[in-house]
Amino acid sequence: MNVFSDLKLNNKTSVYLQIIQHVKRKILNKSIIAYTPLPSRRELASLLSINPNTVQKSYKLMEEEGILRTISNVKSVVYVDEQIMERLQQEMIQETVDEFIANCRECGLPFQKVIAILSTRWDI
Repeated sequence: MNVFSDLKLNNKTSVYLQIIQHVKRKILNKSIIAYTPLPSRRELASLLSINPNTVQKSYKLMEEEGILRTISNVKSVVYVDEQIMERLQQEMIQETVDEFIANCRECGLPFQKVIAILSTRWDI
């Protein structure tokens, strides 16, 4: 299974951040479970046609966040426990809500109307 086969890179966000976000989303939707191996840094760089240093940066940051562990400098595997899952859920909710609020404010949408629509659409 190639964890990155559906990753579509864009020019809006740094590539290393897109890689991290992709892995986090896959963890949250349970496409990636604990101890799922990720491609080597060179393999992923080749797959995405990017610089290996970019992959190295994303892997290093994921290791610092505790969601990636590298075994004997050979294989990197995803690490997930309840605490990490909770943190990722909180992080994703916060990012999504912040983006939504920014878009609503940019469009000048009234708070009460937004809340009313959210209330009716929540259970759809």
